[in-house]
Amino acid sequence: MGADLNRGILMFSDSKRIGKEGLWWLKVHLANKWGKDKLPLNDRAKYSEAMEDVIHRCAADPNNNLEWLQAENPWQALAVIFELSEALKMENPEDYKGRLHVHVDGSCNGMQHYAAFGRDANGGKQVNLAESDKPGDVYTAILQVVIKEIEGEKDPALIEIAESLKGKVSRKVIK
Repeated sequence: MGADLNRGILMFSDSKRIGKEGLWWLKVHLANKWGKDKLPLNDRAKYSEAMEDVIHRCAADPNNNLEWLQAENPWQALAVIFELSEALKMENPEDYKGRLHVHVDGSCNGMQHYAAFGRDANGGKQVNLAESDKPGDVYTAILQVVIKEIEGEKDPALIEIAESLKGKVSRKVIK
């Protein structure tokens, strides 16, 4: 927990060889910090691969190459940029010994527990417990239900309230 800057400077004291999987997760992590966390995981890795020149430029001179400031979490993005740049310079990037944490966010953790306990396949898919090409977003799914209910309200006692809510309920409000 903490602000972007705090998370950006957080490093493990001991380094560890990242291997193939660790290299892939660094790429996913960078895309996440750039705000691409709704893309499928492989697309996130590809997103970072496509910005290899930006990665090296920013790592070499972050004061004059300011693209990293465009990231949703710029300080965390810069930390990943430093790690990835060093790894990608190596003959075998998988041999790079990294110290950076890779933040993996749960998808509405409480709902993950409920879906798992109840063996709810649909709920599990919405909170990313089931394999899928595209990440689930339970908040958007709930938003769609709420909007449908607002638009379909028939109870005379609630119509005025429903009308006042039209266009005002967002994913952020649901979350």
